[in-house]
Amino acid sequence: MEQRTARQQQKAKTKKSLITAALSCFESLGFRDTSIGTITEAAGVAHGTFYVHFASKDALLDELLEDFNTGLVQRLAPLWLAPEPARLPEQIRGSAETFLTYWSERRGFVEAYGQKVADGINLTDLRQGLALPVVELLSARLEQIAASMDLELPHSGLVVQSFLALWARVGLHHLFDGSIDRAGATDLLTRLTLGALQGVLPGVAQR
Repeated sequence: MEQRTARQQQKAKTKKSLITAALSCFESLGFRDTSIGTITEAAGVAHGTFYVHFASKDALLDELLEDFNTGLVQRLAPLWLAPEPARLPEQIRGSAETFLTYWSERRGFVEAYGQKVADGINLTDLRQGLALPVVELLSARLEQIAASMDLELPHSGLVVQSFLALWARVGLHHLFDGSIDRAGATDLLTRLTLGALQGVLPGVAQR
């Protein structure tokens, strides 16, 4: 029993080392130019060890995306699920600040996944979006707001996906070309999101 626990702990430690090494390599070399050999060398493990934990470099990145989305939901949930949430404009501004901070903290992953998307993703992933847990959280909340206004919000998930695409665009400019600072990005995301929501839920900006 103790031996099995020790093996499991060692396996988890090795996997964490591979992930840490991969993120470092992605940030310094880029996703395209990082090979599995580069990752295993940086992690200090044998080449074949990589395949004990991941089927491919893309599979590693997909697992990181899942963790990334889970972490973002955990950051956003207190803003949207509070028993007495702030007014919608303050919720959106707080979410924008949280989003930009979270992306900044995980800049290496954002850059790596951006490269993968630029190289092409399959049609299903493109149609469904890359942040389904975030979509589920926010679309459910928007449906509640719509119901409280005696309004319907058809295709709420698609509405949220559209917002996320907009937020990603602004976030990428903020992180990688410096064309907009943190305060400017937060203000722009808040105004654009409220304006778009007003179009599908008239009067929502006053909520």
